[in-house]
Amino acid sequence: MPSPALRSPPAALARASLGVAVVTLSTSGCLITDPPQFTAQQHTAPFLVPSSAEPDARSVIIIDSASIGTETFSAEVISQDDPAGSTGQFQNVQSRLYIDYGFLAGPGQPFRYVLPGTTIGSGTLSQTTGRRVSASWFAGTNPVDPGCHTVTLVASHLFDDVPECPACDDDFSTITWQVLRCDSSMGTCASLPVTGAMGCPPLAYSCELVHAESDAGSSCPDLNDAGVL
Repeated sequence: MPSPALRSPPAALARASLGVAVVTLSTSGCLITDPPQFTAQQHTAPFLVPSSAEPDARSVIIIDSASIGTETFSAEVISQDDPAGSTGQFQNVQSRLYIDYGFLAGPGQPFRYVLPGTTIGSGTLSQTTGRRVSASWFAGTNPVDPGCHTVTLVASHLFDDVPECPACDDDFSTITWQVLRCDSSMGTCASLPVTGAMGCPPLAYSCELVHAESDAGSSCPDLNDAGVL
């Protein structure tokens, strides 16, 4: 059997090699001296959450001539916006309410009425609640004929001046309600007409078509503008 003196050098050598490895790893770990560089997440189109719609978008809204009041339509918004105070033009989320969207009311106007809504400040995708937009309609001021109509809430960062369409064709979200304009004193509120002269107007026109037909186009800015602080 080898003497203890013959076994000691290999053990000492192994410990020395381990020490060199530790030093080598530690030295290599110190080579990363600059912090990683991050860029701000680019804005996204606002998303109106259907399950948060008030009133429930799955129900028919009755607007009775016998008791006309103001109807408010709202929903939560989720979006990644340009940071507040940045140079980006996609910081705030705005809303509009279209009565009979898709109806050709006149040249370049794909809705019967457009009504103002609320504006909310810059947010992030992590904010899934607490960011609600809304708009109200008083049928006494903006009247419609008896029958079926649609009310469409639209959220976008930017709107054209004329007509008040979303400026960018890929920067908006919508929720649509069916509305029955009727008169309970005449017994016309019992059912929703879906065909014929009193049916809901078909989607025959759109803001995208307005932009495509317009010589001036939309007022959509550069979508690659991420909003640099």
